[in-house]
Formats: sequence, structure tokens, C-alpha cells
Amino acid sequence: RFPQAEFVTSAFGKPEVLALYVIQRTISPLYYYAMKRAAYRLSDPHFYQSSKWLQDL
Repeated sequence: RFPQAEFVTSAFGKPEVLALYVIQRTISPLYYYAMKRAAYRLSDPHFYQSSKWLQDL
């Protein structure tokens, strides 16, 4: 059905799939940090209040 030379057994054998995988793995920690920060900000206003020592700078 498929010629053996054109049949790729691994999804990472295709450069497009590998590029998308690397991009997703690179950006996911930034996304996780942003979502966690937003959740803390919404749940606990004390967590991100302005500090006096920052206002004095």
C-alpha cells in the first residue's frame, strides 16, 4: 500500500511535526507561569499588592 521509502514510522521524522513540538515545549513554561500568576492575582489580592519600599524608590 505504501512504499517503504516514503512511510515514516515516527512522527518526529517529519520536520514540521518536530518544529511544532519544539515550539510547544518552549512556550509552555511561559504560558504556565502567566496562568499561575493570573490565578494568584485573582484569588489573593494581598499576593500582588504594592510594597512601601517599592514606592519609595
